Amino acid sequence: MEVVWSNNALLSAQTAADYARDEFGEFQVRKLREKIRLAVRRISLMPSACPLEQNLLRIEPTIQYRYITLFPHLEMIFHEEKEGICVIDLIWNTRRNPDSLKL
Repeated sequence: MEVVWSNNALLSAQTAADYARDEFGEFQVRKLREKIRLAVRRISLMPSACPLEQNLLRIEPTIQYRYITLFPHLEMIFHEEKEGICVIDLIWNTRRNPDSLKL
């Protein structure tokens, strides 16, 4: 399974890394990058094993968004675009209002 990143996902990953660096230091950024790398590998092997993101079912019912928890309150949201391709949509801080999710 090919995994591609949306522009929103790239921007939100950078934002998460910047926050981790500012609040916790470079070690935490390396830890975040490793968790992202492992999540991408998991998506590429078996994306349907990841749970559906319930907050997005009511916002966009035609797409089955799924997630992987990277840290408490931090999720990687993705969906299967077409056969053989998964798109990472966003790195999402779950403490934010789900109504503000705009993918």
